[in-house]
Amino acid sequence: MMTTMKAVHIHSYGSPEIITYENALRPEPSEGEVLIRVQAAGVNSIDWKICSGKIKPIFRTSKYSILIIKK
Repeated sequence: MMTTMKAVHIHSYGSPEIITYENALRPEPSEGEVLIRVQAAGVNSIDWKICSGKIKPIFRTSKYSILIIKK
């Protein structure tokens, strides 16, 4: 059984209202990798610019991204 975690996702570009807080599968580290528990995280101005698509030509991201992970 896969373990889940909470994550803030963007599924498309848009205003802050498109950001969702939902369950996600917790990644399993491969050999030579580690999984780090995040106790706190923040969102700064570059995150909002990425979310809005304003810097899409400069900073490309997949349509489905995780901004913040919270257990």
